[in-house]
Amino acid sequence: MLLLTILTLFLLAFVNYKLGGRALLYPPVVFCAMWAFDLFLVWAAKDFFYPMLPETLFIFLSGAFVFSVGCWVVILLPELKFPAKPALRESSNQIITLLVLIVAAGTPFFYRWLSGLVAASGGT
Repeated sequence: MLLLTILTLFLLAFVNYKLGGRALLYPPVVFCAMWAFDLFLVWAAKDFFYPMLPETLFIFLSGAFVFSVGCWVVILLPELKFPAKPALRESSNQIITLLVLIVAAGTPFFYRWLSGLVAASGGT
């Protein structure tokens, strides 16, 4: 059963490689190939690991298949164009700057509180 799962994952990686425009770093190719390689190492180690249940192998295989189908849908369906919303960049930058300043100003107080907490419990 393990060998069948490995072969199926390699086949799925090959199909993803073809559909992904022969891109080796296309996410489903990497995902399926890495799972197949990991399971191959488990198979090659024989009795070093506990035996894998068919339910576990089915979860690995179905996860890889669903991830692949999701990527296929994105590739094969035309891109949807949504109307652009006006961005409020100035207000967003002000909020982010204020939050960074709060974190930077609060860090010494947090460190003092945390070191006092550790000293009270007898740690160093």
